[in-house]
Amino acid sequence: MKKILKYWFITSLSLLAVGQLGHSFTFANGYLTVIEAALLLTFFEYFLKPIVKLLFLPINLLTLGALRWLIDVLALFMATTFINGFQVHGFTFTGITIGGFVAPPFAFSGFLAYIISAFWLNLAIAILRWLF
Repeated sequence: MKKILKYWFITSLSLLAVGQLGHSFTFANGYLTVIEAALLLTFFEYFLKPIVKLLFLPINLLTLGALRWLIDVLALFMATTFINGFQVHGFTFTGITIGGFVAPPFAFSGFLAYIISAFWLNLAIAILRWLF
């Protein structure tokens, strides 16, 4: 129980951090929506994700673990579907030029926004788990 509460707290902080830094998450009811989304993502992490991983184990082995990331994207999509007021918005990468290397501007919307947001959310969760 302590482990689940700790993961819920870390997920809540990660949602807030990614939402503030990336401007890709919208929480209509403020912190209440963050708490609900973190609860659903924690439930998915501890109860549904092991079942899905076991069912898709052969595909996960063939893709060398890439399916695990898509399961997190699916969890984020389910959270936006089931929780009113929690949305993932598209965002625009403004581009960058470093020492002759040019990365052009690119707009992330739809499924790409979910993929990038899930990546940043998982990175924030991993960093906070390491800190705590």
